[in-house]
Amino acid sequence: MGDDVFRGDNRHPNSVSSSEMDDTRRKLLEESRERREVEAALRQSEEEYRSLIDNLNVGIYRNTADSFGRFLKANPAIAQIFGYDTVEAFMHVSVADLYMHPEDRQNFIDEVMVKGHVRGKELLLKKRDGTPIWASCTARVTYDSDGNIKWIDGIIEDITQRRRAEESLRENEEKFRSLFDLSPQAIVLVDFETAKIREINDRFCALLGYDRDEIIGSTAVELHLYAVEDQEAIDKDLSESGAVQGLAVDFATKAGPKISTQVYSQLIKIKGQPFVLSILLDVTEQKMLEAQFQHAQRIEAIGTLAGGIAHDFNNLLMAIQGNVSLLRIKFGEVSTLDQHLKTIEQFIQNGSDLTRQLLGFARGGKYEVKPVSLNELVRKSADMFGRTKKEIKIHHDLQEDLWPVEADPGQIQQVALNLYVNAWQAMPTGGELHLKTDNLNLGGDIVRSFSVDPGKYVRLSVSDTGVGMNQETLERIFDPFFTTKEMGRGTGLGLASAYGIIKNHGGMIEARSNPGRGTTFDVYLPASERVCKEAANGDPGSDIAQPLRGSEMILLVDDEAMILEVARELLEHLGYRVLAARSGVDAIEQYERSKDRIGLVILDLIMPGMSGSQTFDSLKAVNPNVKVLLSSGYSVDGQASAILLRGGEGFIQKPFDEVSLSRKIREVLDRPEITAR
Repeated sequence: MGDDVFRGDNRHPNSVSSSEMDDTRRKLLEESRERREVEAALRQSEEEYRSLIDNLNVGIYRNTADSFGRFLKANPAIAQIFGYDTVEAFMHVSVADLYMHPEDRQNFIDEVMVKGHVRGKELLLKKRDGTPIWASCTARVTYDSDGNIKWIDGIIEDITQRRRAEESLRENEEKFRSLFDLSPQAIVLVDFETAKIREINDRFCALLGYDRDEIIGSTAVELHLYAVEDQEAIDKDLSESGAVQGLAVDFATKAGPKISTQVYSQLIKIKGQPFVLSILLDVTEQKMLEAQFQHAQRIEAIGTLAGGIAHDFNNLLMAIQGNVSLLRIKFGEVSTLDQHLKTIEQFIQNGSDLTRQLLGFARGGKYEVKPVSLNELVRKSADMFGRTKKEIKIHHDLQEDLWPVEADPGQIQQVALNLYVNAWQAMPTGGELHLKTDNLNLGGDIVRSFSVDPGKYVRLSVSDTGVGMNQETLERIFDPFFTTKEMGRGTGLGLASAYGIIKNHGGMIEARSNPGRGTTFDVYLPASERVCKEAANGDPGSDIAQPLRGSEMILLVDDEAMILEVARELLEHLGYRVLAARSGVDAIEQYERSKDRIGLVILDLIMPGMSGSQTFDSLKAVNPNVKVLLSSGYSVDGQASAILLRGGEGFIQKPFDEVSLSRKIREVLDRPEITAR
């Protein structure tokens, strides 16, 4: 027991066994190892975090919250953003010095203080060299345990390139919008997948007569803007080439009438979505002018043909008239044949009147051109017409200071009467005829479409309240032999003749009409710079009973044998000695041999080989004082009028009878001779 006491009870109460000490030592070593591992992991984490922060392309910083701000921490990216070589150099910069506008710094701090944080605030800052940059700024306030501000942590991203791109995009959008809205052409943007109209400009609305709200969100087919087949043609071109180039499409306006357009479309993408951008060129007026020009060309071609027919027909009438005159000479007026011959002459006159209208349509000529008052012509022709058509009420609206025109009074009266008669026939139960004159200065498309010169014009408008015409009829009214009258009530040459006469005067004539709403003819004649010295009267004409005789030698030149023979007999009956030539060359040769005995040359203008004009010039070369009477199945215009200006003594149109021929010959031969210099 004593040993037990000694062994056990003699230990100090606080003594620790060696095993316990070993355990404690092991625990301490374990804790130390764990702590080192934690510290190593923390250092690695800090290094990774630092590496991450240092390699970010956005700036990260910590700064004080005072007005100027001192940087406490910063990464390399923020130094680079502001143009500093090292973070150390950047750390000496005041935060306030980075703002382009100092007040922005205080506003930003105030916002951060109030909210505790700000995300994506875009501010205009500046680099070290003063270059402005745009930055997206995010900041958060950090507080201590007592609620005091410790610092502000933040992120800065350089968004200068993005801002420039956005500004460029906005600028381009503004330019596009300006071009879109201010374009003189109609523009429409259509969703390719739904075909719905997404955007239109003001010109589109004005062109078609719709408001924006009536168009946006609908399709062209739903609005019946154009036919389904036009949509199919547009879709076909877009699917094949992605574009439409000048497709002809007729658009219906809200009011009803259609307009002609050329459509140019392009398939584009906006934010990845397919759209069709289309431009509409309004070519309605252009097509109308082209139609007018083509019509004028067609009328011109028909006129050339009509003139040729009239010329040849006049030659035939000349041969018939000559033979009738010879028969009357041979058998005398007391013969039983005389009445039959008079009847034939009447038919010849009717045929001559017909060819005169044809030649008028074919721009056959002005006969006596002088400055005349169109008002005076209108008054006289209207009075003459009104006396026979009491059922028509005539109204005058004539401009008082109307300019004079260079015109043949008789032919212009013929035009006016043709228009009055046309109006009367359109008002079978009576109606009103409105006559108006005014002065105009014309230029641009209208004169180009009619191939006349721009300048001063006098307009005569003849309007009726008749049945009117449809478009098909309106397009043909100036065609020769076209008539809406029943058989036997007209030749269809009245308006054709009016057209030719006005064209030959350097003017224009056009018609406007709608079924049931009457018709208006507008006649434009070039104004004259000369003063009217006399009232305009038509050629009165006179009936001359007896032919005038003579004894001079006449050289008769004509390529038509039948005319040459009959005219020769007529001249010989009148007492003249006659030399006959069937060509210009033959005429020159005969004139050179007998020029001292030849008192007059009657010269046909239309001959093969050497023309009448060339023959005249050759005769003048032989004898400058030669007297030449021109003769043609055409009228005095064109070649004849040019020769008269070069010294021709007179003109006689085929067919002519013995009396008119004799009077014209004496007029030329008895005229005092003026020696050419």
